[in-house]
Amino acid sequence: MSVNKEELDKAVNAALNGLELRDVRFSQYRFNVKPAKITRSGGTVTVVGGEES
Repeated sequence: MSVNKEELDKAVNAALNGLELRDVRFSQYRFNVKPAKITRSGGTVTVVGGEES
């Protein structure tokens, strides 16, 4: 699968900066990107993506 660097950059920025992004394209696939939850505890960084319940 080929990945367009510009699309990947947009997706990562959307996840890290808290803005939902729709219709990100990788090869023939399309994705919606939601903000990731990032927590820090001591020397550990945890990144959680997906739907929260």
